[in-house]
Amino acid sequence: MSRPHALTPHLFVRDVFAAITFYRKAFGAVELFRNVLPSGTVLFVELAVGGCVF
Repeated sequence: MSRPHALTPHLFVRDVFAAITFYRKAFGAVELFRNVLPSGTVLFVELAVGGCVF
């Protein structure tokens, strides 16, 4: 069985909401998924820019 090979970058930032706003304005990023803890802490957000996901 053949599996696709890919690199998935992960960016760690202090201010998630500011980062999302920046990526939307600068690159037209679209939010695909957000995982949030019950405390409100954002674990991760998946964004798409063009055909790339990060």
